Amino acid sequence: MREYDFSGIIPAVVTPMGTDFTVDLDAFDSYIKWIVKQGVIGVAVNVDTGEGPTLDFSERRELLILARERLGTSGILVAGAIGSSTKNVKAEARMAREVGADVALIFPNVGFRGSPHNPVALKEYYRETRLSRKPLRVSETIQSGERRYFTKV
Repeated sequence: MREYDFSGIIPAVVTPMGTDFTVDLDAFDSYIKWIVKQGVIGVAVNVDTGEGPTLDFSERRELLILARERLGTSGILVAGAIGSSTKNVKAEARMAREVGADVALIFPNVGFRGSPHNPVALKEYYRETRLSRKPLRVSETIQSGERRYFTKV
């Protein structure tokens, strides 16, 4: 398994949209090329800042493929894994692995919205959805009142 050095900047990139609200892949390509030239160590694609939760499966896949191409093999590709069920999130994580993502950022299932949260259930959910043979860093903060749960599997 590849060892990762997370010393550096991994920005959560935006997803440019056309006037018809479709993903503008040409603009995304230009943007990723520019971001990479800034000296980042990787990018996070399909997360909140990149419209990840509002894109469909094929759009998220296209963005990951393009980002992987622009990062080459040395940059870290973090893929947002989003779904309305554990089954959907597992499919997202598998797809992300297949197109070359290094790390999955798992968004909490809707069942974990609100409070209180059960940290054991969260840990099991993240363990179920992890990318096989890839490390999983869950940096999503789940808040319950004043308490916060961070899970690393």
